[in-house]
Order: sequence, then structure tokens, then C-alpha cells
Amino acid sequence: MLVQDYPSTITLGILLLLTPNIAHGQQNINSNGLNHIPPHEMAEGKLWGASIAQMDDTLFISATGDVEEGEPGLVWEMVLNGDSWEYGQMFESPASPGDGFGHAVAVADSILVIGAPFAENEDGDVTGKVFLYLKEEEDWKLEYELSPENLYDGARFGHSLAADSGRVIVGAPDQQGYDELENAGSAYGFDLTRNPGEKPEASNINVSMPSSNEHFGHAVDIKGGWAIISTFESGMVVGPRNRVFLFDQSEVNGGWYRREYLTKSGDNWPQYGTDVAISRESALVGFPREQVDGSQVGGVYSFSGFQSSEGINEPEILTPAHPQGFMNYGSGVAVSSEILAVSSNDGVEIYNWLDNAWSRTAIFEPQIAGEISFTGRVAVNDHFVVASGVPNTEDGYNNPGIYWQRLDEVTSAQKKRQMTTGFELEKAYPNPFNPTTVIQYSLSNADYVRLEVFDLLGRKVDILADGIKPAGEHTAVFNGTQLTSGVYIYTIKVGNSIMTEKMTMIK
Repeated sequence: MLVQDYPSTITLGILLLLTPNIAHGQQNINSNGLNHIPPHEMAEGKLWGASIAQMDDTLFISATGDVEEGEPGLVWEMVLNGDSWEYGQMFESPASPGDGFGHAVAVADSILVIGAPFAENEDGDVTGKVFLYLKEEEDWKLEYELSPENLYDGARFGHSLAADSGRVIVGAPDQQGYDELENAGSAYGFDLTRNPGEKPEASNINVSMPSSNEHFGHAVDIKGGWAIISTFESGMVVGPRNRVFLFDQSEVNGGWYRREYLTKSGDNWPQYGTDVAISRESALVGFPREQVDGSQVGGVYSFSGFQSSEGINEPEILTPAHPQGFMNYGSGVAVSSEILAVSSNDGVEIYNWLDNAWSRTAIFEPQIAGEISFTGRVAVNDHFVVASGVPNTEDGYNNPGIYWQRLDEVTSAQKKRQMTTGFELEKAYPNPFNPTTVIQYSLSNADYVRLEVFDLLGRKVDILADGIKPAGEHTAVFNGTQLTSGVYIYTIKVGNSIMTEKMTMIK
């Protein structure tokens, strides 16, 4: 997973969507209707929520200090006790202040890794380090300091981290390539299962033809014997750009080998690979976009079939429920088991793996649009979804916090909002279709209705309804004769409420 860079002078909060009570009895309700926990008092002036990691009923929150000012970073463990979250162990940098300790955090099983991408080596070069903790009874104990040999000055080792099943992947996106290409980037694997009890050796993960300034290792994730690693271009890239790769681990010698190259159709976007995630079923690549007049909307590419001998399938493209909103959709991507969370500026959408595809099941967003700006950091497990953000108020960046709710409560809240909207939108039938399909909707009361169709880039292709409609059932016919095969989004807006569905045309 990835932790993005933000100005160190800005203090950010975390949106932790969990249960109805708060640790230490503190509970404030904002106008957005979400439970609010202010940052730990020791996080004052730091980048609260620089990274988040989640395992079972345990959450890890970091607060990095200003690197240029030499401020120390801190990481807190929070443990769910009944319906309350309590602060547990606090972690301080074993290196030195200003090393970016907590810029990235990952946890799995009994392994906790914390990145410090601006830590110095013995020669005084700023190469970065990663600190690996192992769980012993109730506490985490620092076991190893990871820092491969031959890191170049400015490599940023520890910028991105992922952990799973005794294995750790670390990104160093500013590392020079083997032929000394500037900022080609690299990634490293560490396997604690090969020689238990011994410090794991670094296994270099790279591509055969690195490109200058492509920052390989920008975002990473791991699931079992599979790893996904992205690049993130900076300045002029010499060679291929915006590449994302799948690797698997050989059972013979523990090395990582490239198996798939995940491409995006059409022109490459610089943001392709901003964040990545991998599950047993699919590899996911985020490509957020700033929306421009509704014509550019980000999304997530989902590649399945990489585990089979038949090879990878054509990607499924996930796009936001509201094409006119959710800017930077795909800026954060996280997956656990068969649950996926996708973050945007405006909210977090939850998907479940159903019938060999990702199906959107819930949306977490403020009651009033625009009250919170999500920052792209997102984590999820089978119980909770976690995302970072700050309130859009005059003192928003000075008023960070943690907002929380359980996954089932997110779904219930969404259903409750839908029940009170006063309208229903049915699935298009037939679907898939060629070239026409029928869309039905019903209104509890007469109201203004706008029913529109968009392509996956958010471009409007048709308006099926625009005006006052009486209460009752209504039917609209969509004709795609002049359009190409593909997935299209239809959105209905009634009053201030919006619902969205997908349909596929196959010619």
C-alpha cells in the first residue's frame, strides 16, 4: 500500500468508520453526523494520520513530524475494547528525529513494519530505513532494522510498505537503477519464513528495463505469494511510463519474478498506479483524476485471472456512483478478503466480490456533500473501513480527528438514506443489451427528475429525463446505436438525492 506525500506543515485527521462509542469517553458529533475523536495530544503540530494500518480489532495511526525541522514521528496502537477504542503501545523512531518515521505502516499476523524514508545510513546519506516489530505476548518488540546495501542517497527506502504471511515488501521509489538511472526506483522483499529467528535478507525486486524518473516502488501490496508494485512518473520519463507489475515468489529460492504487466487502455495518465492493492481474486490499480466539467473521472482497474493458467482477463473498470462528484476516485485502494474500499475526495465506496466481479454495496460520505475532504489514505478489513480526511471549515486543517463506524452500519446508513429519498431506480433490462435497453424508476411524490447516461470517462452521452415527473412508475428507453460496445453509467437525480447503476452494451 501507499502513503502519499503531503506538506509537512499541514495536520491531517483520520476518518475511522467504526462503532458508536469512543475511547476514553470522548464523543463529539460534527454537523456531518459522524462520530469524532480528536488527535492524540502528543500529535499536536505533526502530520496526524500520515499512515493507517489495520488488523482485526487493532488500528495503527502515525503522526510524522516535519522532516526539514527535524521533528520526530510517532505511531500509536489502538485496540478495540468492547465498543470503545483505547490507546495502546506508542512507537518512537529508533533512528533520529526528522527521519519521517511513520510515513508508511503495515501490519499482518505478528509482524508490524514502520517506514522512515528519510533516515540516514552510517555514512550520513539519506537512504531510508524500515523497522520490523514482532508481537510477543501483549507488546510489540523491535526485532530488526531493515536497510539493504547499495542504497543511493535519497532512495526513500520505506516510502511504501506491505506485509502478509511472514513476508514484507518495501518500496524505494527514488532509488537509482542498476545502470544509475535517476529515480528509477526499486522494491525489496523480506521473507521471515525462510530462516525463522534470523534477520531476513533483502531480495531485490525490479524490472528488466527501468526508466529514468518512473519511481518504481511508489505503491506496493502483497497477498500470499503475489506482489503488485506500481511506478509513478516524475518529470520527463525516458522509456515506458505509468507501469504496474505483478510478481510471484518462487518456492525454489524465495526470489520474486515478474509475471504480468498491467496496462491501461488508451493514453497513459500520470496518476495510473497512485495506489494499488491485491486480493486472492484480483489486482487493483487506482488512477485518480481531478474532475473537469464532469468530463474526467478517476477509477480503479481490476485485473482478475492472474492465478490461472489461462492468463489475465480484460480489466473491469470501477467508477464512482456519482459521475459528477467523487474527484480523485481511486486515490486510495485497499482490499481485505472479499471487501474492497476505494477512496476519493468526496467519500469512500465499498465493494464486495460477487459472481467473479466487484459489486458496490455501500458508500460512506458526509450527510452534506463537501463537508469533508478525504485524503486518499484508506484501509479495510472484514469489520471496519478506515479513511483519512479533514473537515472543510475555516480551521479545518487545525481541527483533525477520527470518525468511525462499522461496515454493516455504513451499509445500513446508506439503505436508510435510500429509503428516505422518495424514489427507486431499477436495473436496466435487458443488460447486457444491443442496442436498446429499458430503465425504470418510481417516485413517491411529484418531483424534478434528471436521468442521464455517461461513459466510463464521465462524458455525458444522453439525457433520458429532464423535468417535473408525477408520482408513480416511469420508463425510459436508452438507444446506443451510435455508441461503441462497453460499460455505461446511468444516474438519476431527484431533488438533492442521486442513485447510479451500470449497464453493458455488446454489439
